[in-house]
Amino acid sequence: MRSIPWIAVLVTVSLLAHAASSIAADPYTNPLQLSPSNLIFTKVSFNGRDALALIDSGSFRAVQLSSTLARELGIVLTETTRIATRHDGRPLFLKSGRIDRLAIGSYEKRNVEIDVIEGDIEAIAGQVGTRFDAILGWGFLSQYHTVLDLKSLSMQLSESPLQTGVETFRMSYAIVSGVPVIKGAIGPQEATFLFDTGAPMSNLDLGVAGAPEGEKVVKEVLLGRSRVTLEFRVKDLSVIRKSLGCIGVIGNNLLRGRTVYIDTASKLIHLY
Repeated sequence: MRSIPWIAVLVTVSLLAHAASSIAADPYTNPLQLSPSNLIFTKVSFNGRDALALIDSGSFRAVQLSSTLARELGIVLTETTRIATRHDGRPLFLKSGRIDRLAIGSYEKRNVEIDVIEGDIEAIAGQVGTRFDAILGWGFLSQYHTVLDLKSLSMQLSESPLQTGVETFRMSYAIVSGVPVIKGAIGPQEATFLFDTGAPMSNLDLGVAGAPEGEKVVKEVLLGRSRVTLEFRVKDLSVIRKSLGCIGVIGNNLLRGRTVYIDTASKLIHLY
């Protein structure tokens, strides 16, 4: 019998080990934190510096850093001509830069472009009562199959479809201005909703709610093929009604206690 050269054995072992580590790495996993205000956070690392990131499907940006953290890391920022608009109509002026390394649990990516809006994240943190330094928006989440398990408080990112169990219902979505929008109905009236994990609870426009701004109303809503009873806060949503065609926002009160699977290949949001 011919002997196998020792170098070939080493190469084979190395390739097998690399393949095994790649299989083990995907899906990438990381714990979640649910804040007292019902927002979803996860721990991340930028250039080795730990930070807390808000998971916000209602933001079209991929990765946004606070201006405070950007200065701490010494990131060189470039003025851009891009102007974003918050749902309250406030214009936001974006700067861009790059970080060497982004890590989220077992996930790691190099040379990542980031956005910075002076004082924006700091202001949001003050409003919601949780200090955080980054936002992972739809521009990031949509690159992967994403699972947010709000029962066991864990998340998964995968480049391949995932199996998560027997679903309660599903919702198809379309991308409008870089964010996911769901078609449905409120009673007999057709309606379109922004799917927003950055919203602590669902919101309904003043013109549809039949109640004063700031009040809460309970409505039966058709999402996909399923009807659910959902509580909404009444708000003036004229900005997203104009920009996205949405009269409501599906927020985290629908998602709490569930597992959410964002299937980007089929453009479906599964709830378990």
